[in-house]
Amino acid sequence: MDRKSEHIYESDFDYYKDRYYSDLKDGCYRLKISGSTYRCPFCDNKDYYSLSELQRHASRIMDDSRETVKESAKHSALKMYIGKEEPPAVKTSREKLPALSIAENQSPNEIVAGDELFVWPWMVILANNVTTFDPKSGKYVGKNREKIKEELIMKGFQPLKVTVLWNFYGQTPFAIVEFGKEWDAFHNAVMLERSFQAEHCGKKDYLNLDKQDRGDRLYGWMARHDDYNNYRDTFGKHLRANGDLKTVSGKEAEDNRKAKKLVIGLANTLLMKNKEYEQTASKFH
Repeated sequence: MDRKSEHIYESDFDYYKDRYYSDLKDGCYRLKISGSTYRCPFCDNKDYYSLSELQRHASRIMDDSRETVKESAKHSALKMYIGKEEPPAVKTSREKLPALSIAENQSPNEIVAGDELFVWPWMVILANNVTTFDPKSGKYVGKNREKIKEELIMKGFQPLKVTVLWNFYGQTPFAIVEFGKEWDAFHNAVMLERSFQAEHCGKKDYLNLDKQDRGDRLYGWMARHDDYNNYRDTFGKHLRANGDLKTVSGKEAEDNRKAKKLVIGLANTLLMKNKEYEQTASKFH
């Protein structure tokens, strides 16, 4: 490698390393996929059972001369991140109330707003799933739901269900990923949205590019009120048929009301049982 090429390599390496290290710090990638299992966010289908194992994996890829500069830089960032930070993405699920953990993990662009309307159950819209014409069926077809779900799981996400959307001409470029109704599902959907944003494949990127400039990359974002009320694209109808609009603060208040009602119900049941016990005991004295 001549001096000019070496300078370009180092420049690209530093750029990608800084970029992915920043994304890791911002929580754009998940390292912990279960109670005791970790996964490299940049490699598919390889699990590790400690952070030190994952860090050794990052070192191996970083030092492998056969890897591209981007891959080496990604893994260098991962190694540095594990060594320097206490990653919020690998903490256990013993969190405080959802409102607190959301606020603490909020990114600088305030991706999660307490009064912003999201589609519930929490869903992510996938766009630009490239389709081609199938002469046998006479329809356009693209990546199916099983393949999309498998790829998301391999990246460390936990989709409950994937629905590819169809119209008269066949499969459309849109799909819906449903994560469920609970708070861990909400966090999972947020992390998927952030991962798309980190790769410059978020909603703004999708809308700002002409169709011919989007290439074959998949774009994605959490479904919100404007998507729900979209009567132009196929996903709007699906969202209205399968979801409602809720704010984060509204969902928290709803959960608190249900929890309070449950506690009151249990207290009343306990009180009644105590009275029955006292009445029964008095008969024998």
